[in-house]
Formats: sequence, C-alpha cells, structure tokens
Amino acid sequence: MVTLTAGAKISVNCTATGNPMPLYRWHLPHHMQQKKNPDENQPVLTISYPGTYICTVSNTLGNGTKYFIATAASRNHTTLAAVIGVFLVVAALLFIAGCLFVTPQGTFSFRNDNRGQCT
Repeated sequence: MVTLTAGAKISVNCTATGNPMPLYRWHLPHHMQQKKNPDENQPVLTISYPGTYICTVSNTLGNGTKYFIATAASRNHTTLAAVIGVFLVVAALLFIAGCLFVTPQGTFSFRNDNRGQCT
C-alpha cells in the first residue's frame, strides 16, 4: 500500500525479468481511465491520485499481476484547532475586559465602581 500526500507524485515499479521479454499492461482506477492512457509497455508508472493500480506482466510462458493501492494521506487538523483555540481565548478575554472596563454609557473606565456590569 502506498500513501499519497496531497499534490505529490509517486512512481510505482512493476519491473519483471523473463525470456522472452515481458510485456506490461496497466489498469488504472475507473475515474482515470478516460483522463489518462499510460504507455502500455512501461514497468514504472507515476501516480498522483488515490486508487488501485494494477500491473499485468506477461510473455508467452505466463503472466503475473501486481496491485498498487494508493491511499490519500490523512490531513493533520492540529493547525486549524490551534487557530480556533486562540481565537476563542482572545474572544473570551475581550468579553471579560468589556465587562470589567466598559461603562453602561459605552465608554472605558478603569474605576472599580463599574465592575460586574455584564449580566
């Protein structure tokens, strides 16, 4: 199994030896059959999309099949969670500061008699 990172390309190798020389045939995932027709007799294929790639190698003495399963790499959501967390903390601090320092008239005051205005 091969894991693909978004936007990356990976080469898969289906090289075989034999006498007579083997012929290669690639079967691409269904969604790619119409988009791309690789050179049929190449042992190496460069892939960039998830799916099952099948390589069949044959000559007059027999044949063999090799499967390459490409899966998309899981995305790391840590950065998004950190940004949302920071945003929520800043929003909470602004709300608390507003409760402590904004008067009922909408002005700022650092005097203690205006505390606890948020209800």
